[in-house]
Amino acid sequence: MTHPTGIIRSSLRCLIYAKLDQLCGYGVTDMQDNISGWVEWADAFAHHDHWASAAELHGLITGILSVSQAPTSSEWQTIFAVLKMDPFTPKALQLLVDEADDIAALLAEDDMDFNALLPDDEHPLSERMQALADWASGLLLGFGLAGGIMRADEDDLLNSVQQISQVDAYNVTEDDENEQQYTELLEFMRLVPVSLALGRKKQTVAKMALLMQAAQQANPAHQTDAHVFDPTRPINRSLDDEDGKPVYEIKPS
Repeated sequence: MTHPTGIIRSSLRCLIYAKLDQLCGYGVTDMQDNISGWVEWADAFAHHDHWASAAELHGLITGILSVSQAPTSSEWQTIFAVLKMDPFTPKALQLLVDEADDIAALLAEDDMDFNALLPDDEHPLSERMQALADWASGLLLGFGLAGGIMRADEDDLLNSVQQISQVDAYNVTEDDENEQQYTELLEFMRLVPVSLALGRKKQTVAKMALLMQAAQQANPAHQTDAHVFDPTRPINRSLDDEDGKPVYEIKPS
């Protein structure tokens, strides 16, 4: 019997390659369901200089939670301090912690109901596509900051996410065909973190690559093997996972 992880990833790859071929025009779809909470999230996080948009921040915490256990409020503050981000207001921090806890619960249960937090279909298509591209960029960054190691069938998946993150959203034409393509890309991206989390043993927050590297910089005598994922780095397939099967790791620069 085919493992469900493989079925999800195979389906995702088939969908994304077909849609990116059409999008290099660039096309995209309308999000058919309003995602509750976007307005509050955007109001709280849109005016920070450390990320492209509030959507990128949501992607970032989702990427972290696909690899790591859910940080506490103080641990989130430490993570953002290491990233040299300005402190959040107490209200914004609590909003982020609550959202992160919800995401962690969904991913822990391999729940297909996970949704990226993005603007709804009342927004222009180009704005929605840019938010999706930002969310994809944040997902990759979060996966890397947490020290995510690609498993054997995830290289194409993450390379596809990287392609979405680079889409020129402002060249999108508002028409029905592009709306449909956007909806299908959105569905692809919705399932990516579910696939990344599926069957993965979540590491403790203290083992996050970002925090381990920060500790090493503070104490150079203490060496770690923490490598941050970067899709532009060469792939090393020499490592084995706990079952002895080959996995992918990104070599350090």
